[in-house]
Amino acid sequence: MERKYMIISILIILILALTGYIIYRIIDLEWRYDIGKNEVYYKGWSGSSGYFNRLVEGADPDSFEVLKSKFYGKDKNLVFFRGDKIPGADASSFVSVGDFYAKDKRRGYYNGSPIESSHGTDFRIIDNDYSTDGIDIFYGSI
Repeated sequence: MERKYMIISILIILILALTGYIIYRIIDLEWRYDIGKNEVYYKGWSGSSGYFNRLVEGADPDSFEVLKSKFYGKDKNLVFFRGDKIPGADASSFVSVGDFYAKDKRRGYYNGSPIESSHGTDFRIIDNDYSTDGIDIFYGSI
């Protein structure tokens, strides 16, 4: 009887470890850009529709780069967040400064949305929800 419980315990531990690894791999591969020869695609996961692979409209594959945060990408002219264009973002000065935060020479961004009253040159993250430009403190994109 004791041996049976030990075997069951070992199996449960193995199943939990394998489940953790699978979840880690799904999260790691969940969102990413794929740069092809003639186009750029954004791959992701949606709980309602499963995996998707959509064309990043207007992206130049020859100059496209994925930024430090895999949610942001840019080419020589445009900036993207999760495959969508960020209107008004300056591609030449745009950098990601965290998973969801980025900045260009004019302003900061959160989740691909501009933080309108921010100043980009001094923009930095305080923590996951708060950022500052040295003058104001922002919560998300507010």
